[in-house]
Amino acid sequence: MKQLTRSFCTLSVPRAIHRKGIVQYLLSTLLIILLLCTHNLSAQNLLPVKGRVIDAESGEPLPYATVYFNNSTYGATTDEAGEFQFVALPGKYDLIVNFFSYQPIIFPMELVADDLKNYVFKMSPLEYDLPEISVESTRDEIWYKNYQTFKEQFLGTSTAAASCEILNPEVVILDYNPQTKIMTVRARDILQIRNKALGYDIQYLLERFEYDIGKGYVYFQGYPLFEELEGSKGKQKKWAKARAKSYNGSVTHFMKSVIDGNVAEEGFEVTEIIKKRNVNRPSAEEVADARARMRTAGINGITINSSSPDIQVIRRSNEPEFIRYSNNQPYPTDSLIVMKEGKHQLYFPNLLRVRYTKEASEPAFLRYSKPRSFQESTLSLTGKATEVMSNGILVDPLSVLFEGYMGWEKMGNMLPVDYLPTNQ
Repeated sequence: MKQLTRSFCTLSVPRAIHRKGIVQYLLSTLLIILLLCTHNLSAQNLLPVKGRVIDAESGEPLPYATVYFNNSTYGATTDEAGEFQFVALPGKYDLIVNFFSYQPIIFPMELVADDLKNYVFKMSPLEYDLPEISVESTRDEIWYKNYQTFKEQFLGTSTAAASCEILNPEVVILDYNPQTKIMTVRARDILQIRNKALGYDIQYLLERFEYDIGKGYVYFQGYPLFEELEGSKGKQKKWAKARAKSYNGSVTHFMKSVIDGNVAEEGFEVTEIIKKRNVNRPSAEEVADARARMRTAGINGITINSSSPDIQVIRRSNEPEFIRYSNNQPYPTDSLIVMKEGKHQLYFPNLLRVRYTKEASEPAFLRYSKPRSFQESTLSLTGKATEVMSNGILVDPLSVLFEGYMGWEKMGNMLPVDYLPTNQ
């Protein structure tokens, strides 16, 4: 159990300060003390992460390899001896080790004060390098069209995403299959992203990107490292405001409020959505039989009118496979999290409709929905219960499917896991 020790100090007020200035002096002095205490507490909580990166075969050090905690601002680059060191807050992380033309290392770990280690990571060269492609020869009209689609689905179309730029598009390899209507994307190197709206440079190790255009679903997974941009006080203030706006109503904000038990206070309304199969929609076998009878009738010269049962079957096949409805009753959010072996397990049997009422939808979202004074999303589990960390981060980001506003906000609105709202 951690204990917080309290220290006391005596304030002495110079005689030169008259009575009216005493209150102001005390307040300013107290503010300085609080800032010093906050700084000391933060410094005490940070723990060192250090080690060495070498070639698995030769044992030679690998300088300039990137070592960092996934989706955070914690990381470092190895020196000439292949050594690295940085500090981070305690917690569970995926530690990423990346070096060009070597197989990346993803190392799950928990950083705790009583179990600090000196790590040695042995990296193996890629079995085969992605083919070198002439960028100029591949940047035709189709490439630019597919690349624009990739940016919209990866970065998003929000106000923040509009200020995002991929600095090295030449590493992007696009593949679109017109038969399956699925776009897949790879990268020959780490994506270098600059988010001018939120004030971050991001190194993104892309592991998977798949966009099913037919179904309208996009899946991507990777390992970002955030670095705060330098700027004037005015820019810092602007970035802080934009970061708070991106955090409010986000997936992390909602999950954190569920764990903390203050969902309503944070501005969220949650209702359950029941998803049932549409009994009016014919089965695939019924549709096939109807089409077969219509073909036979056509061969025999029989005229089929619009009121024919087979025509009705074909028409009803265009109805949605599932029907969603809600009783519009508040969902008991205290039942969403179950503690199991000291871990927060998120579970809900049906779909959830989540509304964030403290912020309206962005104007750019209007192409997908009508204007609303709130942000509405639909959540569904892709499997069984899934773990959520105490800071609101999903351990498996693909374990929950987000539709609506939360699904619309993408990489352009993403914040590092060590981001804290101003009120915390």
